[in-house]
Amino acid sequence: MKKFTGLASLFSVLLFIAMASSAFAGIDRNGVTMFMTDNNSAIPTSSQTTFALSETPYLFIGFPSSFSNLWKSDASLWKNPDGLIKGFTVSPFANTNNWYTISNWDRVKTTGLWKVDAGYLGVGFFNVKSGGEALNFKVVPEPFSSALFLLGGGALALGAYRRRSTKKSIGSNH
Repeated sequence: MKKFTGLASLFSVLLFIAMASSAFAGIDRNGVTMFMTDNNSAIPTSSQTTFALSETPYLFIGFPSSFSNLWKSDASLWKNPDGLIKGFTVSPFANTNNWYTISNWDRVKTTGLWKVDAGYLGVGFFNVKSGGEALNFKVVPEPFSSALFLLGGGALALGAYRRRSTKKSIGSNH
């Protein structure tokens, strides 16, 4: 229970930091990098803003060398396009480079604009660094799925047009 209370407190502090932050992805004043990416092994150089429905988005948090002697922790809160919380990540002992996604992504993914509130804390002897960012990304339908949808819609429209044309020509012959 104490462990859960400690983690909940840590998450609350980090969440407060993240919610007070601006919508910015990049390198903050402490040199911490926060980006959205579809790759959970390569260190990104810019944030990916659009993901296909089949892709898994990852939050990348990278700590600079100035954090090497600090105890590092981070957390994130993932909100769907309706603003509902769909998952969170908490890492009380973060590494230098960290990739996070919510474990239930395949069950909760939906198209639209998602928001990830992320925060971090670095603590050392007389040294505390903290920060947070609000990152946005869009999930879009697959290009192939969209093409099939348009093709199907076009076929239905063509069928309706032909039915109307046939009815008009039959009606004009009488």
